[in-house]
Amino acid sequence: MNIKLGVSALAILPIIGGSAMAAGQTGIINYEFVNIRSNNNANDSVKFVLKKGDKVEILSEKDGWYNIKHNNRNGWVQKNALKIENSVQNNIKASGQKNKYKEVNNDILNLRSANSTGSDVIAVLHKGDKLTVINETVGWTKVKFNDMEGYVSSRLIKDYSDSGTSEKFDSNTVSSTDRRVVSSNKLNMRKSSEITSPRVATLSKGDMVQYISENNGWAKIKYNGIVGYVSSYYLVKDTSNVIEESIINENEINIDENNNDGYGKSNENTKQGTVSYKNMNMTLDEHVNLQMARALNVDSASGWKKVDAKLLSSYMNPNNYKDSVGMMQFAVLDSYTEDLTAEQLNAYLNKYCKPGNVFYNQGQAFINAARKNNINVLYLVGHSMIETGYGTSRLARGSVYNGKTVYNFFGIGAVDGNAYAGGCATAYKNGWTSVAAGIDGAASWISNKYIHNSKYNQKTLYEMKWSTSYTWHQYASDISWPSKIGKKMAEIGSYSSNLGAVNYLVPQYN
Repeated sequence: MNIKLGVSALAILPIIGGSAMAAGQTGIINYEFVNIRSNNNANDSVKFVLKKGDKVEILSEKDGWYNIKHNNRNGWVQKNALKIENSVQNNIKASGQKNKYKEVNNDILNLRSANSTGSDVIAVLHKGDKLTVINETVGWTKVKFNDMEGYVSSRLIKDYSDSGTSEKFDSNTVSSTDRRVVSSNKLNMRKSSEITSPRVATLSKGDMVQYISENNGWAKIKYNGIVGYVSSYYLVKDTSNVIEESIINENEINIDENNNDGYGKSNENTKQGTVSYKNMNMTLDEHVNLQMARALNVDSASGWKKVDAKLLSSYMNPNNYKDSVGMMQFAVLDSYTEDLTAEQLNAYLNKYCKPGNVFYNQGQAFINAARKNNINVLYLVGHSMIETGYGTSRLARGSVYNGKTVYNFFGIGAVDGNAYAGGCATAYKNGWTSVAAGIDGAASWISNKYIHNSKYNQKTLYEMKWSTSYTWHQYASDISWPSKIGKKMAEIGSYSSNLGAVNYLVPQYN
């Protein structure tokens, strides 16, 4: 983990590889302000600055950079800062159709950050996954999948057809033949796809439902004439695949009056969480001005645009985060509750982290680390996924240091000029020589530095970013960081049939 101070905006963009030539094309600056450098290196001098919307001529491409020309001046800019103008030029055809879709035609397919096999893998796709086409190039197609944009090999996708069994995507039509069976002893059906949404029915193991669609771990279904949402993890296609759960005493099954799902060993885990308020003893504007005085808070989520007080206020205003997803940045993280089983957590992890990934089937390791360090497991997993790029970062994949393979999942100690060597040395020093040890080490570090630190007392995502007493002590400079992690926590929580008592501490301004 490093707070990104970024002398220049370009310095924090990932450098990506690519070999497809783009000479003669027109590019459009994609960010508010972009540095044009003398060479294809983020450390080289800045020749001039362009702004969003400026058009440039692309002269050549090298190692993730474009050599461009603008008003008789030329220089180098990273590829992420440009988008290709929507036209057919030099073998690149931009998609001119609205909602043009493709689907994966291979068992697995890498979604990459650039049109090159040497670029980073953003996600691993599977056969039948539906992709929104952004544009098509020779051999590569730029697509959008689950809010992620990247490139896939064109030969491994095909035109999307609704006639197949594409169950993962929304449809407004209920198929009378597409039925699913409830595999959980008790499953709450809710009015909307949120764990805090009102319950409209309680289903039992073996109940047959009509399946409508699925999104972010929630299935839209129809049962006895009622349309609602349930965790998709607990639906199977036929009774022969109903999950055999552990035999439990019927007295242990709890469906409480506060609409919580599932069953547990005691009522403690199925109580409704409380919402408390913290008096900030200042106005929101005063807190914004306090944060604006710190250099750490001048970068927006993109890392390019300088933040003004108005924009910062919109991110810091708790009134803008009242839904169940937004509220997660106010979730109190300083206790462990049995929100998910290892099986449920593996269902989430294995969606993004396939065999060979360090996080594949590591649900129990996350649970053990969260329990040992007494922190919220939804947070630990969510933060790990974002910090490591779903286990794909260089330090996360495992590195040999002094003859031992070490794992560093939060970039801890990755400072002093050589981040990679520093991160490896820190992992070696702390004995993070297994995936489980790396997860536990990350949990312990965050617990001691933030969540359970009596000096800083930062036990919510909001507090970890927007401290009043220690404005410099924040986890990251990205102003959208709390909401990003909170959104991921909500997604993971949708895999639970027994979401524990999540308490919230919401800031209250004068």
